[in-house]
Amino acid sequence: MRNIIQFNLRTKIVIAFLLLALLPLALLAYLNIRSTRQALTDVANQMLFVAASETAETIDSFLAESLDAVQSAGQLPVFAEYLNLSPGERADSSQKTEINTILNALSRRHQKFIDSYALLDEEGINIFDTVRDDIGLDESHVIYYQAPHQTHAPYISPIIFLPQLTRQANFYLSAPIHDVTGKFIGVLRMRYDTNLLQELMVQSRELAGSQTYGILLDENYLILGHGEGRTHLFKTVASLNHEQVDRLKEHGQFPNLPYENLILKFHEFETGLNNIEQEPIFTADLHPENTDREQVAVAPLKETSWFVVFAQPHTVFLKPAKEQTNTTLLLAMMIAIVVIIIAVIAGQKLAKPIISMTIIAQQIAGGDLNAQVPITSTDETGRLAEAFNSMTTQLRELINSLEERVQKRTAQLRENNEMLEHQAEVLQKQQAQLEEYNAEIEIQSLELKASKEDLEGANEELINLNASKDKFFSIVAHDLKNPFLPLLGLSELLEFVADSAEPSELKEYGRVIHQSAKNVYDLLVSLLDWARIQQGRMPFKPESFLINEVAMENAMLLGESAKAKNITLSVNIPNDIMVHADKNMTTTVIRNLVSNALKFTPSEGHVEIGALTHEDGGIEEGNPCIEVHIKDSGIGMKPEDIDKLFRIDVHHTTIGTDDEGGTGLGLIMCQEMVEKHGGKIWVESELGHGTTVKFTVSCA
Repeated sequence: MRNIIQFNLRTKIVIAFLLLALLPLALLAYLNIRSTRQALTDVANQMLFVAASETAETIDSFLAESLDAVQSAGQLPVFAEYLNLSPGERADSSQKTEINTILNALSRRHQKFIDSYALLDEEGINIFDTVRDDIGLDESHVIYYQAPHQTHAPYISPIIFLPQLTRQANFYLSAPIHDVTGKFIGVLRMRYDTNLLQELMVQSRELAGSQTYGILLDENYLILGHGEGRTHLFKTVASLNHEQVDRLKEHGQFPNLPYENLILKFHEFETGLNNIEQEPIFTADLHPENTDREQVAVAPLKETSWFVVFAQPHTVFLKPAKEQTNTTLLLAMMIAIVVIIIAVIAGQKLAKPIISMTIIAQQIAGGDLNAQVPITSTDETGRLAEAFNSMTTQLRELINSLEERVQKRTAQLRENNEMLEHQAEVLQKQQAQLEEYNAEIEIQSLELKASKEDLEGANEELINLNASKDKFFSIVAHDLKNPFLPLLGLSELLEFVADSAEPSELKEYGRVIHQSAKNVYDLLVSLLDWARIQQGRMPFKPESFLINEVAMENAMLLGESAKAKNITLSVNIPNDIMVHADKNMTTTVIRNLVSNALKFTPSEGHVEIGALTHEDGGIEEGNPCIEVHIKDSGIGMKPEDIDKLFRIDVHHTTIGTDDEGGTGLGLIMCQEMVEKHGGKIWVESELGHGTTVKFTVSCA
């Protein structure tokens, strides 16, 4: 639309004439072509449906006549007489000769396509067959025997494929045979070659017009005959999965071919077939390799559950509409040429005064206000030229008066501009001063903010340290008080019972006093060590040594304690593992951990000191580490208690299996000593299933 606006007047006049002439013609052509296409489609639909119905009726008639022939023959007395004979009597009987004559006569009706006539006895055994090799076969399991046996009515079978042949199929017509009393005594069956169906479809080609062809489908949408040839013969347009295809193969209703050679992906065609009760005529794509779609009509058979399909390409039956379209386009081109010639002539006559006025307007725009449009007529263009000349005169007078006013106004603006420039200089100086003040205030604000954050961090750290200190003193006061209670009580008791007590009692009192004093001593040693660590005065001298030796020394040192509780204390560390650490700290850590393990392990339990090498996860990058573990079979602990073991602000202590007490500082000291080496320490435990404490130390 924007490009059309930019066209000159002559071009616009030509376009307007073309639109006025061609739009009605295009609308009429569209409606005419649309009605023609619809009429041609209706005719094609009718012809296709009639052809499909006639072909279906022909096949129905053929099947009905053949079925009547089999039924009529089966009602002849000679067949019942022959079936009632014993096997020995049948060989040279007159009935056999008569049956042979009858069946050979019946076979000559469609000799090219009838494979055989056969007589089956009551058990389904083939006792007479025009194909001698089939005599004696057991056909009792086949549907063409079972159906008339059960229903006592003639039967048309589905297509049945021979397992050993992939491209040969037959269908059967069978009728029951009864004796004079009405008792079922056998079946007469006729076997047709499906080439008969293919021949019928080929003969029906172009029955409904040019390039029309028929297709015969069974109940599984398997193609039994195709008017265009045998390319798609015995392939299905149904969307079946592998399991469904295998089941149909087992029943002999599909050829023994690979799955991909059986399925035609004609999804649109399949959808139409599934809806033929509502719409027996539809459009589908039967040749995916082409873009041309086809009109399809479907007629079901009455004698069996088969379908006859007739199809015709759209390009064939819509060919007259295409020719009509080409003729209309040619006529439109001729009309367009005539209209363009007339429009050009009319455009020159109508546009000439306007073009002249445009040229004068361009001169006026260039500054020539004395230019005037020549007046050549008295019509609308003449009156427009007079108005234009009048407007030009008024414009010239207005411009002259405006020039004077502009000069005065320019002088006033010059004075105002000088005043504004002076004020702008003053404002710029004041703005520069404000920016300097703002920068200084911002710097001071940042400094105050940083100082505030530092003070808040220091205050929070002091609060945490103060809380830890209070908790620590609470732990120390509690743990110092507990050992003194038995010490004071027993020492006071000794003063009264020293003369009358038994030596064993005195010995027990002495043991308890000794244990309490030892607990006080252990607590003081732990406090001293912890204080030295906190103050950084604990000696730290890393050296290389065998971790096994340190473990054995601790095992020997604590062996008596383990023996007293009947606990097995073992060391399971290879002799060649060297570590690089402070030997005294490492000894202290292992001793504390083993003491804890013995304290919480019941009698007849076991405690193990072990170590292994980790190739990754070392303390220093690229350097492997040693993982030392102290594992016991003790009482274990709850998951929520594990998180409290290494916190100074949480007092967590548990009485041992022999009522042993603890300071609550042992694991905290162990953690600080391990972390002093750059390692880590952790606990793995389950309530009632023992505890394992692990820590890492660098390899030598």
